[in-house]
Amino acid sequence: MKSDPPHLPWSLFVVYGPPSFNVRDVFWSTLEDLVMKENKSVLVMGDLNGTLKDSECIIYSKPGNTSYYSFDLRRMVAWSGLIDIGALGLSFTWRKNCKKSNGLSSLKRARLDRCIALADWRVHFHKAIVTNIPTMSSDHNSIFLDTSGNHGRPRKKFMYENM
Repeated sequence: MKSDPPHLPWSLFVVYGPPSFNVRDVFWSTLEDLVMKENKSVLVMGDLNGTLKDSECIIYSKPGNTSYYSFDLRRMVAWSGLIDIGALGLSFTWRKNCKKSNGLSSLKRARLDRCIALADWRVHFHKAIVTNIPTMSSDHNSIFLDTSGNHGRPRKKFMYENM
């Protein structure tokens, strides 16, 4: 792993948020404790299996279901002071085709994969860019973190000047 600026130590927590509801509270509380005890800048990256806003999830059977499903993640983010880094690319990082009992299908989509960091990490790595990269072989898109900010920036186009 390469980091820019190279002289600044920071901690990376790569996580897979629990899909089982009964262990979420303990998992997110433990991660919150680890983040709060860390004496370096912190970035959390991975499949969090939850959303930070209801608008990051489309087509769930019950209104408000995403809030209930993501409650422990949202509470941990709020209490620990983590902020969403944002991302370039696709709005949703996970998708699932569902067959309904009437034979029709629907597509569920959500932004489950992301990077969240403490504010000091964001200040030190203000050029950092997260890019959501589409994949064909998984129901999740890949996420790519570039701390130098070079990836995903549009290159200057060469243009002829008409004289």
